[in-house]
Amino acid sequence: MGDSLKKIVSTYSVAKTVRCAADDYIGIPFEVTVLFDADNFSVQPGATGTPIVIYVINSGAVRVGTRSDEEIVGGMLARGYAVVLLDYLGNEKAVSPALDWSAQKVRNRIADGEFFAEARGFTAGSYMQTVIVPSGHDLSFGNVFFEIDKHGADGTLEKIVEIWNNDFRGTNAERVIKWTDGNGRFKAMQTAHDGSLPFRCSADGTPDENGEYTFVKYTKAESIEDCVKPDGTRIDLKLYMHIIYPTSPKNKVPVLCLAGSSEHLCRGAATVDRPQLVGATFNGYAGVMFDFGYTPMARVDHYGYFDGYPKKGYITGDNPTYSIQTYNDKRINCAAMRYLRYLAYSSEEFAFDTDAFGIYGNSKGGWMGFLGEKEPEKMVSRRIFAGHHDETRYENGDTLTRGTVNGGEPQPWLTYGDKPIAGGANLIYCSCGGTDDNITAGHAPTFISCNRRDSSCYGTSNAFVNLCRYYNVPAMWVDINAPHTLVQGPELNYGYDTYAAFFDFIGYFLKGDAVKVVGSRMDHSRYPAVFNLRFSGSVDGSEAEKIKVLDAEGKPVGGSWSQAFGGVEWTFVPDALCGNSEYELYVPENVCG
Repeated sequence: MGDSLKKIVSTYSVAKTVRCAADDYIGIPFEVTVLFDADNFSVQPGATGTPIVIYVINSGAVRVGTRSDEEIVGGMLARGYAVVLLDYLGNEKAVSPALDWSAQKVRNRIADGEFFAEARGFTAGSYMQTVIVPSGHDLSFGNVFFEIDKHGADGTLEKIVEIWNNDFRGTNAERVIKWTDGNGRFKAMQTAHDGSLPFRCSADGTPDENGEYTFVKYTKAESIEDCVKPDGTRIDLKLYMHIIYPTSPKNKVPVLCLAGSSEHLCRGAATVDRPQLVGATFNGYAGVMFDFGYTPMARVDHYGYFDGYPKKGYITGDNPTYSIQTYNDKRINCAAMRYLRYLAYSSEEFAFDTDAFGIYGNSKGGWMGFLGEKEPEKMVSRRIFAGHHDETRYENGDTLTRGTVNGGEPQPWLTYGDKPIAGGANLIYCSCGGTDDNITAGHAPTFISCNRRDSSCYGTSNAFVNLCRYYNVPAMWVDINAPHTLVQGPELNYGYDTYAAFFDFIGYFLKGDAVKVVGSRMDHSRYPAVFNLRFSGSVDGSEAEKIKVLDAEGKPVGGSWSQAFGGVEWTFVPDALCGNSEYELYVPENVCG
């Protein structure tokens, strides 16, 4: 730790530095030092409290940012964040990918309050905001990239009201809510789904005929203005984005985005089994996470996740019970891509390679696969409101602001000056999801993973893969041994490390890394047996012909090669093989993509 960083520590530290003999993954020592200004806590928009930044120092992570740790950490503290210095003490074993998993485990220990009890005071909700930032990177937190009232499909606001009066009112029936308008007048009520009659109460739920509160089950939302948080303030119609980016890098950097599927923005990258975004930033990428289009009441800083109400006649089991994403997916996801490119064009702070945007998502987060198409913003939304034709309020001429709800506006970030901004991505990773209605010829390179026990998701993923095969999209399909999560562990058919394969794949297509052999196998399901070979990128026929299958005497076996998935996968069909003989697959070092 440098002297100036030690000075910051001496100024801000409110908890002793804790040294641990071994982490939970590599088995190496590390230190954590807690820093925050008790008089300068910052509760960020779209957040549930003060962000806790875990700033990783003295590791083997790739450092492409050039600003000093002192400048970066000092800036975070000045913005009111809490900072935990995670110091790997220069241990040579603290390198990715092991470092990714190690830091993620430490992150979860911090969130559990192990190293300092004060951490629990940094959250105003049920989940803590933690972000891992490698040395040289900085954090831009809570950026608004889309506003539902301004930019959403026409009918979205009415759908939110419908959900409030049905499923939401049922699932959150016993919550107490302030139910007065801006002038202090009590708002409309109705009989609850359980048949009980409405009444007014105090904040603790005690009946009070003059009280400002009632129970959610008695509320009646007549317009979007009536949809409020428990304290009576309007629901948040903004969608947010967090960006972890290298500071003043010498060259523009690729970007990996997590398309959110959690009702809490940080959660998708914080669980112990999903360190992919951490691994990306440790390898020099900018890392981004952005909101899923939940019905706002489902967000953790409002009422929390809900999915249907188990009574006949309600919206139960249908995606819109917790989401307006299906009606707005092309708008939300394209706006996120345009916003990042807008930042790259307009600010030297964000040195992004605008032709190297990768995006990944799990489950419903994987529905963004359409971003791999050439002009995804022109596609029809997954679902259209009854009586509408996929138009926005702005396109219908509804541009007047009423009360606290904005009028419709054009889609955001469409241009920089006279230059149109592209709304697609350059690489897609759909995990346990992704639909097969958005793959055509020329689709961006695509990575797909799922587990055989993952019910309908496995079938959907297979359909997605089949279209990639049909259109010869550069793609890799991996079968993982864990249900409903991102790549980890061995590939069930080939045996290779799926986590490493993912980074090899994005490294080839987003960073220009050399092609690698990811895995090989002898497929005995065909007769005669064939040899399958997977690469991290596209290999053409002339390069594939350099690969040889050798018999026990070292002589090449005759046969032919065929490719699939844009040259990512190659199959060798031998003319003949001898039983009980060993064969060697020889791949020369100069094979290139």
